[in-house]
Amino acid sequence: MTILRQKVDMLTHHYPPQELYKLLKKNIISKEYVEYQFMQKSKIPTMHFQQSLPRLPIPKLDLTCERYLAAQRPLLIDEAYNKTQYNVNQFKSNVGRQLQDMLKNYDKQNKHTSYISEFWFDSYLRDRKPIPINYNPVLVMHKDERPEYNDQLLRTANLIISSLRFYKSLHAGILEPEVFHLNQRKVIPRSLGQFAVTYLHHYHETDKDRLFNNPQGKHITVQYKGHFYAFRVLSDENDILPPDKILARLKFILEENIPKCEFPIGVLTTMERNKWATIRHELADNGNEHSLKLIDSALFNVCLDKEILGDDPYAIIRNFLHSDGENRWFDKSFSLQLSKDGQAAVNFEHAWGDGVAILRYVQDIYKDSREKPFVHPNTKPYDDDIANVIRLGTEFL
Repeated sequence: MTILRQKVDMLTHHYPPQELYKLLKKNIISKEYVEYQFMQKSKIPTMHFQQSLPRLPIPKLDLTCERYLAAQRPLLIDEAYNKTQYNVNQFKSNVGRQLQDMLKNYDKQNKHTSYISEFWFDSYLRDRKPIPINYNPVLVMHKDERPEYNDQLLRTANLIISSLRFYKSLHAGILEPEVFHLNQRKVIPRSLGQFAVTYLHHYHETDKDRLFNNPQGKHITVQYKGHFYAFRVLSDENDILPPDKILARLKFILEENIPKCEFPIGVLTTMERNKWATIRHELADNGNEHSLKLIDSALFNVCLDKEILGDDPYAIIRNFLHSDGENRWFDKSFSLQLSKDGQAAVNFEHAWGDGVAILRYVQDIYKDSREKPFVHPNTKPYDDDIANVIRLGTEFL
């Protein structure tokens, strides 16, 4: 097996962390290589605690009914509450017991997951309301305390590189496990099951959406002035491209002298879902399937805004939570968003997971981009061939 093949296998087939350290010790891969390619190098495998975590227990029927009545009591007058109490007692002694038994049997047959998992996905994917505001939250990062690193181009490049370092560490199994510190002596491991589906795409269909994953993804998409661009950030061997190349490709996008997109397709992701699903199929049937696939299969999306937001929290939240939708693609599992003055946020699609997973990602890339930036004010962009950046805006008909 060649050195290159060993490296590729290690990065793409979830080798245990010990394999990485063996390769390092044998000088098969350099320390400099590892320092750039990986955010963390945990000796405890990322998913080490996963099998030992307790499964979510099914609440007892009586307790569920008691909690429901307790929640209704402050909201109802006595007459309405008494009627509700009667109905709950009828439910508990009849159909409720049957449903409880069915739920227990379902849980026994699906020991690989939580009994609530399928219902969670179903509730998010079947709802037809638009996903921005109704479902997509946003997490806003603090600015870098060094003003020169808040330059839009500079900060975007560093956050992209940190995101890729997080991605590589996760898939190599060397991202540090997630633990909750109860006190100085006791820690509780948290589930990282949702991390496996962090880099997904929400694909709208009529009546029920689906989630799309591209484990071979090597490119990202970037939105600017409503236009879509795509460029590779990983090599054929799954190595993160050098910082100066990523910087050059972003610089080309920000400096391209083109007007605002006349028909920004991103705004369609703000629509009622059945309507958007219908329009999406029409777009694909009219020669845009390749462009849509590039967006769907990207590792993540980046939104570069022309707005200067300052420090007004209301302006920041309005812009990053929804804006006018023209420079957004709300279907992506997450989008890095950066304003002209370097404010940064992550807007994420909620169906694939909850805030715990995305919060860990945001905290890690924020810390990494500040403490270990690979692009600096004096970094010169690589003299890159602009053919490496594809503008998709002209392909949408």
